[in-house]
Amino acid sequence: METRLTGEDAGRQVLILRNRGGQIGRRVVVDRSPFVIGRGSQAQLEVDTEKASRAHAHVEWVEGSWQVADLGSANGTFVNGERIDGSRALARGDVIGVGEVELEWHVLSEGGPTDDTETAILEPD
Repeated sequence: METRLTGEDAGRQVLILRNRGGQIGRRVVVDRSPFVIGRGSQAQLEVDTEKASRAHAHVEWVEGSWQVADLGSANGTFVNGERIDGSRALARGDVIGVGEVELEWHVLSEGGPTDDTETAILEPD
């Protein structure tokens, strides 16, 4: 079941793009749980890389912590360079690898970015 984040929680969780050309440093607001990352148009964060599945991974709020989980992708999901099996709790600064895309996880202490709330499409270099 998808849950939209509202109030104080809305806009506080962001993924920061680390390695995709002109979009390095772009912030993508995680505004729902689960938040799907993948190649498909149904993903909240579309990544344009052949090494990603249509629904590759998701970030979700589970039992008091944010976690990332692989959704059965062929090439796997990585956290800090280590392939995960199932899900893993996220800590500030963790790097999530999906295909060739690297995303850095942050929870902002006060509010969040307001200009990047749309679905982002990331293209290869």
